[in-house]
Amino acid sequence: CELRSATTLEIVVVLGMHRSGTSLCMSLLQALGVRLDDDLIPGDANNEAGYFESRELIELNEGIFRTVGATWHTLFSLTMPDGWADDSALLPAKKALRDLINRKVNGPASWGFKDPRTAVLLPFYEQVFAECGLQPRYILCIRDPRAIALSLKKRNQFPSLLSELLWLDYTMPAIQLAGNRLQAIVVYEKWFQDAIGQAESLARAAGLEGGVVPLDAIVQRVVAPALNHADALAEDYELACSRSVYELLLEGDLNRAAAVFAETWQAIRLGMGPAAPLGGNGAAVHAASNPHNGERKQRMQPNGRIMNQVFWRSEGNEFEEAASARAFTDAGDGRRSVRLAIPGALGPRPQLRLDPADVPGIAQLFGIKLLYPDGAVAWEWDGLPATLAGMERRHVVV
Repeated sequence: CELRSATTLEIVVVLGMHRSGTSLCMSLLQALGVRLDDDLIPGDANNEAGYFESRELIELNEGIFRTVGATWHTLFSLTMPDGWADDSALLPAKKALRDLINRKVNGPASWGFKDPRTAVLLPFYEQVFAECGLQPRYILCIRDPRAIALSLKKRNQFPSLLSELLWLDYTMPAIQLAGNRLQAIVVYEKWFQDAIGQAESLARAAGLEGGVVPLDAIVQRVVAPALNHADALAEDYELACSRSVYELLLEGDLNRAAAVFAETWQAIRLGMGPAAPLGGNGAAVHAASNPHNGERKQRMQPNGRIMNQVFWRSEGNEFEEAASARAFTDAGDGRRSVRLAIPGALGPRPQLRLDPADVPGIAQLFGIKLLYPDGAVAWEWDGLPATLAGMERRHVVV
């Protein structure tokens, strides 16, 4: 790495689960003097003020996910084998990150970045930071898992259980890997209780406490009362572990939080069964072919069966387990067909949700057909994103 020198360069890295306030935290840091990239993702309906994320960095992280056969909502620490960041397939991505760092670090102020994906990819980043002689100042954003679950239910239609598992997966391994370089844990709810106090802690964590910063004006401009969604906290937790870990983090007891997390994660691993290393020859490795790019990658498959599930509801109601049908199919190289029965008399404008797979890892979806009772095709999709984009939305809501 071209940056290696006798002096250690510091950078500011914001970690945290999606919808946990990382954008709010990064906007404060930018106002405090941290230098961000120029190619920031603009705001939208989900984040009107903007994401404060570099497009180049997001594309790099998405490329890493594709290489290892994962997505941002893969339970990474459960499905990835130990040492996954050492895989030779990631060498091009490491070079790309080194090149990015070489271009970005030198400047008039401390450089910083955030992308929630970085939290689960931290073993990869740690290797490149060490190569470049960088000393990261890690700042972790946390938010009540119930609020994150509600946000992801609205945005991605995720069940609350998945959202809480993802929150644990994005939070605890990052804390353990960051170690004493974790400068601060920023709690989303505290922005609406003691914004000035939390802004002062954030400035210290980023190494900016020496400057004269008009915190009152910055906080008033950035922390909008409309961002406070305390109504989400009326929901109950799906996992006792989520509640325990969150409350322990609020208390600052990282050791006990790590112990609770480790116990829960170990129980889940035992339930999943053994997993083989990427590229290994064990029975737990599932080879899946991707017809869209001709590549063939090794995918981890924790067991030999995949549960498929379809849910139905009338308009305005919630999807529930009681209103669903399940079918199992075997994992393997070849395509499998699954038939799921949907009852009649669902009322006007029924809505359906298909969960193609219940296992961590990758399942390739080659197509969907919606059939009338007589076998006639009501709606059909060939599995290609381009086809779906051109379909009439009155038939399917994506």
